[in-house]
Amino acid sequence: MSVLGQTLLWGGFLSGSLATVLNLEKEDAWATIPWPWYIVSVVICIVGIVLLRLGKKSATESTVESTANLAEIEASLVNLIEHTGQLLGQMDELAPSEMTTFIDDVLAPDFQTFAEGRNAITSEKGLQKFADVMTHFSAGERAIHRAWSAAADGYVDEATTCVERAVAMLNDAQEELGST
Repeated sequence: MSVLGQTLLWGGFLSGSLATVLNLEKEDAWATIPWPWYIVSVVICIVGIVLLRLGKKSATESTVESTANLAEIEASLVNLIEHTGQLLGQMDELAPSEMTTFIDDVLAPDFQTFAEGRNAITSEKGLQKFADVMTHFSAGERAIHRAWSAAADGYVDEATTCVERAVAMLNDAQEELGST
């Protein structure tokens, strides 16, 4: 619907523009414009705008329907904190390849669930709470990505530091999400 709306909007606009400049100006400037053509062009533009708005509204509704609810987000955050703490406790025992596998297999699904449902925070707790939570959550997620990269490169000390940072940031995100 968006492509059709854009096409009608621009087609109508260009057609109306052409209608206004096609003929040479006469004594009465208003008589120069072929009004039926111009009015049809304006109607086409309006139909394009309506289609664009309808397309935007349906896209917004489908996004809201596909997101997780707040309880699922909170559960995924609890899982992330628990599993990240578990990873931190096992860092001395795991080989770097096992660290990356743990992150991919255990942490990634909960990060995905949280990220896909993050809009529920805005709808249920407001935009400021969303910003507060996502500031900490995204910092924790970045720290886990850095830990994965450090482990993949064999820098276990750096990976441990990043996991410690991730645990702190995810705990801060949970605290922000829980406070009202």
